[in-house]
Amino acid sequence: MATSGGMGEDQSLCKAYIYADYIIVQAEGHKDYFDTCIPREKLLALGSPKFDRVVKLCENPPEVSEDWKDKMNGKNVYFFNTSSWRYAGRYKCVPEEASVCI
Repeated sequence: MATSGGMGEDQSLCKAYIYADYIIVQAEGHKDYFDTCIPREKLLALGSPKFDRVVKLCENPPEVSEDWKDKMNGKNVYFFNTSSWRYAGRYKCVPEEASVCI
């Protein structure tokens, strides 16, 4: 099961949880979303591969290629995560006046 960081009460106890050997969660705090009848040793907080990768890249950014250095020289450069555009209207994560020309 994948979530955006939380679970509804109706998801705190599902039959599958009882029969699962382990349940992978993103963080220690997410263990609290599960019903107390689920043994805590079944719940493994292993992180989020995508988020962990972003943190790693921010701490040690890769070198920009020479080709891109030339293209970006003297310009403001913005990178857009196009997968987040589908949420723009719902969560207002992108200002309404923002536009992108490809």
